[in-house]
Amino acid sequence: MRLFTLLVVAVLVAGLLPAPGAAATERTAVLDRFEGDRAVLVSDADERFVVPRSAVPPEGRHVDAVFHLTLQDGRVVGMRYDPAATRERERRNQARFDALAEDASDRAPPDTDRSDPVAGGAPVPLVPLTLHAD
Repeated sequence: MRLFTLLVVAVLVAGLLPAPGAAATERTAVLDRFEGDRAVLVSDADERFVVPRSAVPPEGRHVDAVFHLTLQDGRVVGMRYDPAATRERERRNQARFDALAEDASDRAPPDTDRSDPVAGGAPVPLVPLTLHAD
């Protein structure tokens, strides 16, 4: 038991584990989803935080809402909705989507092209199928 206690103290002194009552830290996270009466938030560092749905400020109770979290001992003890950061995130996501959609439309073949490249571009004949019972 003494060895375990010494090991824990050494790890705390080295700063590898937060000491009980450690100072509060801040994180920015996005509301990812609701699971029943819980809200799941994800930080940019892919940390997941689960809080009661009722703890989420009403104006930010929608997916992709940006929050500033206050953490104490790894637990969420405060959260503030950031409407400006939420709008900016929505704008960036829409711009990314528009760029992807434009790129995809440039590469898409025409919908009316039914030619067979193996047969030199000749139209592919439609052949009816007949099923035989054995």
